[in-house]
Amino acid sequence: MIKLNHLSALILLLVTISAYTFSQETKKIEWCTNFKKNSQLAKKEKKPILLFFHGSDWCPPCILMQKEVFSNAEFISFVSEKILFQDVDFPSKKKLSKKQLAHNAALKKRFNLPKEFSQGFPQVVIIDANGKVLYQEKGYAGEGTQKLIAKITSIITQ
Repeated sequence: MIKLNHLSALILLLVTISAYTFSQETKKIEWCTNFKKNSQLAKKEKKPILLFFHGSDWCPPCILMQKEVFSNAEFISFVSEKILFQDVDFPSKKKLSKKQLAHNAALKKRFNLPKEFSQGFPQVVIIDANGKVLYQEKGYAGEGTQKLIAKITSIITQ
């Protein structure tokens, strides 16, 4: 009887650990592609918006930033409830609708990114709920998450 209880407890423990690990691994950033809707939500929730301008399938620093920062569990758990995310993608192979391409081009122009993609990507812009630019930085050289976490922390604690 005691062996059975120990075995049951061990199985329950393994199932609990597996469920916790799975839930941690599958947490992702919720990227919005509609700036108008995201802006309305930012005003309602009083949150800033992080816009990520990138080329998802042709820009090596963009791909690296996506992998090392925006897919990082520490980054996601820290910022997921504090800020909204706007995906502004300019892919080469992946096809976006004409409407989405025009939408992204308008955002690129609004936030003064260079016309040449290679000179402006990746770029992170953080705005407040009213659209005021709070932070804007071009490039990524593998710095990891800490720099962006520190910047977001300073913005949300103001």
